[in-house]
Amino acid sequence: MNIEVFDNQRSLLVSKERVVHIVEATLNFLKITTDILTVHLVSKQRIKELHLELFNDPSVTDCITQPFDLPKTKKKPHFLGEVFVCPWVAKTYAQKKGFDPYDELTLYIIHTILHLSGLEDTTPEKAAKMRVAEKKVLEHLKSNNIHLK
Repeated sequence: MNIEVFDNQRSLLVSKERVVHIVEATLNFLKITTDILTVHLVSKQRIKELHLELFNDPSVTDCITQPFDLPKTKKKPHFLGEVFVCPWVAKTYAQKKGFDPYDELTLYIIHTILHLSGLEDTTPEKAAKMRVAEKKVLEHLKSNNIHLK
């Protein structure tokens, strides 16, 4: 499995190796196999640009998911998708709420992988299922001492 991490932001010091570990552990927990998944840690400006380009929405967002091959697709090489996560949003939100920004960023990474797995949060019912899945993955990571810092 090739997890590519590109860090093009300066808001939060993030270990690429730990991001890879979070992604691998999450995929394993969800029983998703893939050959390639790409994670982009992007700036506030870049996430705004992507949000506008992809969704015609100029606002800042926490993360964007671009799925390619569905998890069960028998394709070689299998490219699960590309995710864009904004550490600036995680840091800003965490400061307002008194959370750890690395925990918040971990949640965003999990959230994008859940989107790649097929979960959506476009209705209240789907969002509730997403929250339950996020919590399960977070608990699994914490119980195995897997974290970003």
